[in-house]
Amino acid sequence: MTTKTFLYEISEMFQFMAMLPGWIKSLGPVASQIRTLRKALGMSQTQLAARTGMRQSVIANLENTPNHDMRLSTLRSLAAALDCEAVIALVPKKDIVQNLNERAEILAKETFDRTVGSNAIELQKPSEKYIALSLEEMKREILEKHRSSLWKD
Repeated sequence: MTTKTFLYEISEMFQFMAMLPGWIKSLGPVASQIRTLRKALGMSQTQLAARTGMRQSVIANLENTPNHDMRLSTLRSLAAALDCEAVIALVPKKDIVQNLNERAEILAKETFDRTVGSNAIELQKPSEKYIALSLEEMKREILEKHRSSLWKD
C-alpha cells in the first residue's frame, strides 16, 4: 500500500469536525447532557446517584460544572445509569490529508527559501518553474518519507 493510499484511507476513516452531523456538534457540554437526559428520563439526582454508587451532591456538582474534569470511568458509569453509551472519539479539526499537505508545503517552502537565500547571495536565483517543481518534489518527499518532520514546532 502506498503512503498516499494509506493517508486517503485514514482520512476516510477519521471524518473531520466539519463532516460531523449537526446534532453531535450541538450537544453541548457533558454536564448539560447528563442533566438533560436525567430529566428526560424523569430521574432525580438522588436516583441517578443510587444507580451509579455516587452521592447526590457529586451528581449536582457534575451537572453544574460545565468543564468538569471527569474520569472516563465516571462518564461510563453515568452513561450506563442513564441507559446510554459513552462514545469517546478523537475527531480531527480538519481533513488529515489536507492538514498534512498544508504542513508539508510550509516546511518545503521554508527549507527551499533557506537554500535559495544562500544562492541569491551568489546571484543564482532559480527560475519560477524550477522553484515550483522543486517545492512539489520536496513536499512529496516529506509526505512519503519524513512526515515526522512536520511536527517539529
